[in-house]
Amino acid sequence: SFESLSDLITHSDMKSAEIEAALPRFSTVSGFNRVIAIRLTLKRFKLVENPVFDKHQTTPYILEGGGASISATAPSGNEDKTTFTGLKTGQQYEYKEDGGFEGNGGFEVFLRPEQSRELMERQVLELYEDGWFDLRTAAFHVSLVVYNGNVKLFGLFGFGFNFDFSGMCHISPSATSFTLEEFQEFKPMYLLFALVVVLTLVFIVAELSNIKEMGLMMYISNPVAIIDVVSLTLCMSVIIMQYVIVTGPVYSDFSFDGAEGGQDAFKTLEDLSVSQSTLNFVVAFNLLVVFLRSVMLVSGLSPNFNLLLAVIGGALGNLAFFCIMFGIMFSGFAFFAHFSFGPAYGEMTTVFLSFLDCFIMMTGKANFFALNRGDIFMAPIFYFSFFTFFVFILKNMFISIVLTSYDVEKYKMENENSGGGNVGLQMIGMLQKAVRPLVRPVVESAPVKLAVQLAAERGHKDVDDSEERKKRAKAEEEKIERDRSKVVSVESICMIVFMSLFITLVTYITRGDQLFFLGRAEMDVARESTWIAQPPLRQMVFEDIASPQDIAQWADTAIVHGVYARSECVIGGGNGTAARREPVGPDGCVGDDRQIITYDSSSAWNTNFLITTYVRMTFQLACFDDNPNTRFQDGYKTIRLSDDVMCDSEPCMETYPSECKNLFGVPYKPKQFVGKNSGTEYTYRAQGELGTYRMHGGYVVSFGTRQSEAQSVLQDLVSDEVFSADSVSFVFDWISYNGNLDTFSYNEAKFSVRATGMVEKSVRTQALTLQPSDFGGFYESERSQSFYMFMAYVALVAYYILVLLSGLKKQLTVSADNGQAGSFLLDFFKSSLWNVSDTISLFLSTQVIFTWLQYTMHMFLNEYKFSLDSQQRYSPPNNDEKLYNMVPRVSPDRFFWEDMYVFLQFENLESTYSWFMTLASLNSLFITLKVVKYVQNINRVKRVAGTLDKAKGLIVNFTIMIALLMIGFAFLLHVRFGVMVSEFRSVPSSFITLFSFMIADFDGPLAKMRQGSPTFAIIVFMVFMMCFYFIFVNLYLATMMSTYSETISNAEIKAARERYEARKKNQQEHNQDFGQKCMEFISEKLGMAQEQNERDDRPTVGFWRRLGAVRTLQERVKDATVDRADSKEQRGLVLKQGNNLFDESDSDEGDGPEEQIADMGELRRQDMMEYWKNYRDGELDKGGDKAVQFMRVVSQKTQRQLRALLFSREGTTMPAARGGAAGSDAHDHGTQAVAAQQKESECSQEDIKNILAYEPISGDEVWLDALITAIEAEDGGCGLIADILKTSDLRDPGGKKKQAILQREKILKPFHRDSWLIFQCLQLKAKGKYYEKLGHESEAIMANLKEQNQIVFDYIRQLENKFEEDRSQIRKLKAKKKRLRSTLEQLLAGIFCTCKNKGNRIDKGTCAYCRKMQAQEMERIKQSDPFREVQEQVAKMKRHIQDKQHATNGHSHES
Repeated sequence: SFESLSDLITHSDMKSAEIEAALPRFSTVSGFNRVIAIRLTLKRFKLVENPVFDKHQTTPYILEGGGASISATAPSGNEDKTTFTGLKTGQQYEYKEDGGFEGNGGFEVFLRPEQSRELMERQVLELYEDGWFDLRTAAFHVSLVVYNGNVKLFGLFGFGFNFDFSGMCHISPSATSFTLEEFQEFKPMYLLFALVVVLTLVFIVAELSNIKEMGLMMYISNPVAIIDVVSLTLCMSVIIMQYVIVTGPVYSDFSFDGAEGGQDAFKTLEDLSVSQSTLNFVVAFNLLVVFLRSVMLVSGLSPNFNLLLAVIGGALGNLAFFCIMFGIMFSGFAFFAHFSFGPAYGEMTTVFLSFLDCFIMMTGKANFFALNRGDIFMAPIFYFSFFTFFVFILKNMFISIVLTSYDVEKYKMENENSGGGNVGLQMIGMLQKAVRPLVRPVVESAPVKLAVQLAAERGHKDVDDSEERKKRAKAEEEKIERDRSKVVSVESICMIVFMSLFITLVTYITRGDQLFFLGRAEMDVARESTWIAQPPLRQMVFEDIASPQDIAQWADTAIVHGVYARSECVIGGGNGTAARREPVGPDGCVGDDRQIITYDSSSAWNTNFLITTYVRMTFQLACFDDNPNTRFQDGYKTIRLSDDVMCDSEPCMETYPSECKNLFGVPYKPKQFVGKNSGTEYTYRAQGELGTYRMHGGYVVSFGTRQSEAQSVLQDLVSDEVFSADSVSFVFDWISYNGNLDTFSYNEAKFSVRATGMVEKSVRTQALTLQPSDFGGFYESERSQSFYMFMAYVALVAYYILVLLSGLKKQLTVSADNGQAGSFLLDFFKSSLWNVSDTISLFLSTQVIFTWLQYTMHMFLNEYKFSLDSQQRYSPPNNDEKLYNMVPRVSPDRFFWEDMYVFLQFENLESTYSWFMTLASLNSLFITLKVVKYVQNINRVKRVAGTLDKAKGLIVNFTIMIALLMIGFAFLLHVRFGVMVSEFRSVPSSFITLFSFMIADFDGPLAKMRQGSPTFAIIVFMVFMMCFYFIFVNLYLATMMSTYSETISNAEIKAARERYEARKKNQQEHNQDFGQKCMEFISEKLGMAQEQNERDDRPTVGFWRRLGAVRTLQERVKDATVDRADSKEQRGLVLKQGNNLFDESDSDEGDGPEEQIADMGELRRQDMMEYWKNYRDGELDKGGDKAVQFMRVVSQKTQRQLRALLFSREGTTMPAARGGAAGSDAHDHGTQAVAAQQKESECSQEDIKNILAYEPISGDEVWLDALITAIEAEDGGCGLIADILKTSDLRDPGGKKKQAILQREKILKPFHRDSWLIFQCLQLKAKGKYYEKLGHESEAIMANLKEQNQIVFDYIRQLENKFEEDRSQIRKLKAKKKRLRSTLEQLLAGIFCTCKNKGNRIDKGTCAYCRKMQAQEMERIKQSDPFREVQEQVAKMKRHIQDKQHATNGHSHES
């Protein structure tokens, strides 16, 4: 009775009267989301009289407030709140101050979802007729509360329509989800919540303890502490808010009983939704803070990790001032754009939007044509000036600041934290230590030990010495490295051939461009089909499918009218005649030599070849059961039993019970499904049985081979309500053949209905051939060649496996020589990352070979053929017939099951071929990397490879840090926008979307974010882009630039040095005499040349070098030593050894500051005599050279003096004895004064010796001497500066006349001036280095003294406390003693002696016997007096304090 398929689908939810009466009525969205309540909110403009009505009589009334916009989501003072009467119904509509969206006021009307659609449409129509949608409508908002029992979530969805004064409508959607069953369904949530509370309190107590110890000001000066406080504050806020929500009455008491459509229920759920939304926002921001804190914690693991934060901190100052200048200029351009293009360009209508769009332009987004529509004259000026000034200049200036900070922080890291190392290598080392105990039992097993022993003995039968084995291992490693560094070798040539062969082989097999167009022809039919759907009326494409009903309409358009576009009956020719085609008759195409061929709408060359089926459909039903939650059972009767998985790729029906219920609670048997209207008995196929898609189980349906058959089958499926919420998955697959390419195409369109009602969909096609090595028409030669190339590929893989095994054998030998044979595998992979790459590549290569052999040797691939002759038509093997329990060959259904068997074989071939392509694509990458392994040995390429190798550690560290921060932002945006923006529906999806933001791909997600929360979205977007797009991404550039410049500069400096040496040699050959004179002049100034012209009395180079600080100190020690020698032979031996004084590297590292200070004066004579006495007595190293032993001791003393000069204050100097003149009583002070007034060039050697005799040796002079010595050690030596300053004009004019002498002086004058500036520069550098070391020494001394003072202060304070305790104890004991004595005297006062004079009262003191006994008693009391013990303790403590004071004074003196 239905006229069209669309009409049938629209009314497919009609049921019989008996079932309809028994079922509850409620509205749903996408099948499973029940609508609880619908609220309509209205806000109206307030009209006022036009003050200029007399002038403009056409507008007597205007909007109050000048037409300021009114929003349903915020209160406004310009809205009309007066009650108005409906124009048709006469109903009074009252304004509710606490009504509307989130209590922002408005006129409210509630729709009851349990009513029929006709009643709700009538109610909305009445609102329209009552004036709800007229010109006074300022804002209209629709709010829906829905519940999904499958996922146990509530949702509050809103759609706002705001109208401005011009009548334009602005739409703003909103969405929030929350649950009322989390704590009730999952009881451990209470334990988790309690654990979170306890941990938060523990961290709060820890932070309070830190504040108490450090002080508030010092604590808040640490940025990390501020982040901790913010995070803990947010945690406590989350805990309090969650507690308030969970303990509230709504969370535990809400139910559907009487809640449908009610105002109170809607308001209750809306308030809970607002609280949950606020909680989600706090949680999201807290997660971001937590990940930021984790970044700071990770930065402490290694200096490389800390480099990211250090760069930002180092550049923060410059960036702040740059941003001030940048912000001022940017504001000017933003205002310029707003005023020029705002009236015509929607993205610049406000100043805020203008700022955002200009910021987006800085990321490279061009909008010239949009600006041009706004102002055709100003657009080119603004566009070019903005991009030139901001994108080309200021943006790169911003990057330059970051790069400069990177260079500075990297330099600091390399010089201050050189021991940080690479965390990746540290982790590998830790992993090796962790794995080694597990591997050790295997390594130490008897077979392994025997194998290692045999390998070691075979290579080293004649070598038992461990040192010799280590030398051999080192030589073997060097040989391996040399072989690896060869540019041209058999292995490298074979690798290039290997790569070329594999790429060509895969190209021949895949034929990418041809198969792409073949797949596109099939994909366009499924993906690009469009149709009109209603209600509501809309045009739809494949990506718009959101319900099972949409799948049915897609099948009608894409399958029935797309795949089944045209059919013909092909009649096979006999006796060599060609086949012919005829139209399909009413009865089909009947006959053994006849078959229906169907063409899709995309191409006349893609046809079917099966007998009964072109398109196969597999669907699985859903199983529902009663809702176990009694709170919501009245409003949500049933829930789906199957897990929320992709059932199109899973056997979901295998887990169902024998009896289920449908969505409405009607019982049915899922494995005995009968069509409700067509009466068709659908055959269920269990998992593993032939027929369904990849034998996952379910119901299989054939759409036949003609369009009419497909149309009829689809109508039956729709009438039987297969395309409804009672199904969980639909899979359409079909196989087509293209004779031009001799290629088959397996196509599939899959749909899975999730528990939320959302439909996940995908379309895929895979082209494959059944004759990979022959036939193929035009490509027959390529297929033939691919067979031979595959054989050559197998041979090369075998060769490289042997190379890898050879490398492992060599590594086993090396590891065995080093005594680490058990870890030779780890050593092999640690020695070079290329070994890891080679191993992975060979593993992939072997998998490629096995997978391709598995594909090409498949029985079906070699035996299948389709023919119109029934005698030659392919039939499944007998074994497979038994395996899949196929019907007999005489059965009418035989051809159908044979087609299902062909589908199964093509599924298997497609899976194998797809896996082969995956392995081949990965292997192509690793094979290319293997070629880089050999190409990198070329000098030019080596620089680039060295740059990548050197920068890999920093790149990995940057990536880890950036990923951590990006995960924090992913959590933030997922929690905030996950309900509204599909790109943020999960954390992985959010991460991928943010990565797209980093490459300036953000148009779609940003627009959706702005609809949900404009201000928050724009702020988060700009902060993210500033951090990641402008800073973090450019850190990769900074790393590569810094590493590349360092690597390339070293190579170029080396090459320049070689060129300089060659040029220098040529210059010396052509101008030796003149160059010698220039070198002599430089050498005299710098003191770097050798001694020359000793007969001349004027100062020479050798003279100046002899008077250097280091040489003078050496001569002093040597002279002092020789004076103490006893014999001439001993003196000669000592002098001989003294010449090599500073060649000894031994030093007394245990000497403390006192010894260094003591050694700053002259060598103490008693020490020298003691050493010499020990030397003469043979007590210094009796088995060695005594003179050498003695000079080593002297060398140590001298080096300590030198260190004292280099690293002591300026006042600490060494009296010089240069040339033997120091200390001479016969020295002429007048000569010294006269010589001091002369010029240096006029002084003789003796004069200068006399002048310098009383000049002390200072630290800066020693530094300068060391600097000159370092310059002497460089290539070029003493002539280095002369060669630098020497130009082409600096040529000797020749001659000895006055004119020649003047010309020579004129030429040398600028040379002398420049060289003198260099002399001064060297002297300043020496002084700077000296005072820098003094500064470090002073800071160290101050730090030590500060620490010592603190220790002394603490000790004295403890002593004072102890003294006070002792004094108090002494006072107590004295008082006790006094009290005891007084008591004792009173007791003894009244006693009389009766011992000898009985009867006489004689006083006790007058009796000698009693006096004796009394003395003994007093002595006993005195000995037992506790006061005496206290006095002894006090005395002991005083002695201890005095010892500590002496030790403290000694320690202070030592420091």
